[in-house]
Amino acid sequence: MSSKQLKIIGLFDQAVVSGSNFVLGVLLARWLGLDHYGVYTLAWMVVLFALSINQACVTKPMLTISGKEQNTNVYLSTVHLLQICFVTGVVLLSGLIAQIGYWWEIELFDFSWIPLLCLLIGTFLLHDFYRKYFFSQKKLIAALCLDCILYGGQLIALIVLFYLEILTLQTVFISLLIVSIISCIVGFILSTHRQFNWNELPVVFNRHFDFSKWLLGTAVLQWLSGNFFIIVSAGVLGPIAVGAVRIAQNIMGLCHIFFQVMENIVPVEAAQQYASGGMNSLKKYLQSISIQMGVLIVGLLSLISIFATFLLDVLYGAAYVPYAYIIWGFCVMYLLVYAGYPLRFALRTLEVTKPIFIGYLLSTLFSILFAKWMISKWEIQGLILGMAICQVLSLLAYWYYLKPLLSKKQSQFVSSTA
Repeated sequence: MSSKQLKIIGLFDQAVVSGSNFVLGVLLARWLGLDHYGVYTLAWMVVLFALSINQACVTKPMLTISGKEQNTNVYLSTVHLLQICFVTGVVLLSGLIAQIGYWWEIELFDFSWIPLLCLLIGTFLLHDFYRKYFFSQKKLIAALCLDCILYGGQLIALIVLFYLEILTLQTVFISLLIVSIISCIVGFILSTHRQFNWNELPVVFNRHFDFSKWLLGTAVLQWLSGNFFIIVSAGVLGPIAVGAVRIAQNIMGLCHIFFQVMENIVPVEAAQQYASGGMNSLKKYLQSISIQMGVLIVGLLSLISIFATFLLDVLYGAAYVPYAYIIWGFCVMYLLVYAGYPLRFALRTLEVTKPIFIGYLLSTLFSILFAKWMISKWEIQGLILGMAICQVLSLLAYWYYLKPLLSKKQSQFVSSTA
């Protein structure tokens, strides 16, 4: 399959994922009501937090290492085993934390559906592993099939529940769990690396730990820096403003189609370019793909900006049209978000991940120190400005560490560690 075909399929696959998530958010907000949708959003933040940890420990190292590993079959079989062990641990830990919350009578959730959420976390992580596994093997049709099962199944189930008038948080989580289990079963069947080798597990575990020791902290900081301004705004501005910000973020999620295409394809290709052609080949590839995707992203942001009021009116109602300026602010901020992708890809290819951690550390510290002050002073505009400054701080950290690395010879990177 040619590189162009891979990009087209990858783009279509991410369109399925991001488009389905977008529609799912709109329908849940309309059909569950703001109160229950808020609880769903809070619960889903837990799933996304677990996913970020899983990606840092398992899938991101896999996408980079598999492109450079000589004995790919042994490596991928062992990573498959590592993922299953990791998911088992996450599900048990989630259940333990939920049980402690029940004992301490922390009434954030209805604990009757907490076991469903714990299982959903595990199956969602396993689904993400299989789709990334297929991306690493350039089997994008298989990844597309899994995503159609999961995300298409979610929408079908939601519509059925609504028209049967049995749509509740519990039935939503049950339906999500069922379709994710089906997706995982299909992923396991389609995978070709199922000959688990327990003897290699410590070796692969140590390799992943060396790779992700900074990415793991980065995942925590990324989640915190990305959500801290939202959390603070809930206390300062109230639920209406926060709802407007969340809705705007849902619309901006269309950009994640392109971001995730890059995340799924670029690390593997970048690693192969670096292994075969050294630094010059890596730089040429990253420059080329950045320009190609940049044109698409700028075009999409321009369309979102032009039709912001129309989108808010059609999707959520006329009451949210006055908040179109949030979307305009996010369009500018997303240019900064995109600028960070090629820099992070370069650092990850060189297996130098400490700067990524430092970038998110700076943005997190800034959020903790200034979020309340900025939101209190400038309200939603302060929130947008603060989130944009966080992106600038991360970009400065990446470039500060990456610039001297790019000027070194290839031989100096072979044994380089963060």
